[in-house]
Amino acid sequence: MNLKLGHNCPVDINSVPPEVRQAWEKCIYRDTYGGYKNGRSLSGFVGVLGGVSCTLDVARTTASNLVVDLGAGRGYAADGLAECTALSHDLRVAAIGLTYPYLYRPKVLYKVGGAETLGRCFARRSIACALAVCSLQYTARPDMLAESLKGCLADGGVVKAAFDLPEYGMQTTSCDTLLGHMRAVGFDAVATVGRLGNPILTAVNPGGRHDLPAAEIAEQDAANLHADSRLAEASMRGVARR
Repeated sequence: MNLKLGHNCPVDINSVPPEVRQAWEKCIYRDTYGGYKNGRSLSGFVGVLGGVSCTLDVARTTASNLVVDLGAGRGYAADGLAECTALSHDLRVAAIGLTYPYLYRPKVLYKVGGAETLGRCFARRSIACALAVCSLQYTARPDMLAESLKGCLADGGVVKAAFDLPEYGMQTTSCDTLLGHMRAVGFDAVATVGRLGNPILTAVNPGGRHDLPAAEIAEQDAANLHADSRLAEASMRGVARR
């Protein structure tokens, strides 16, 4: 394949390691020709992540206020989160994906690029929270991805990433593999199992003003899941009525 990243992307696809380029090309081909440019609702996004309110509360304690949806697809969930002020108050929401969703045109800032080169799209230590639903599992270089996240996360910032069930055969990198690399670069990181049985990674960049470990953030998010889902659904109904 000889595909290009989307328009205005600050990354030359030929400048990244070959294995990353090949993984990106597969994703771009799938999104462009395979009909897989999914549009996940905010409610579905929150459910697969196993709750988000504690994660977002922690993000509000950092020196940044930026939440980024990694591998955001059409940007539906990112737009939904920005509109759901009960969850995202005092936070800015942005998104990043390998191709820009021109047919939908998200309202939030949408950068074109990959999570392995996050620093080409966002400034160092500028991200309070990175959320990812079944997107980081496609990385061919989990070590590079962990370093990329480490460089862009603010002190005390949180990464929360959901993975497909292993039996779906969709993963290039498993949750446990990325967990090891996140710990290797200094994150406090844990893997848990979500309501749907899917693996969820929660990781905290040290040095923040809060003292919540990753395990407690994951536990509180899980406890708040039903309340978070109701807030997301109420916001979606309100937007639909406008």
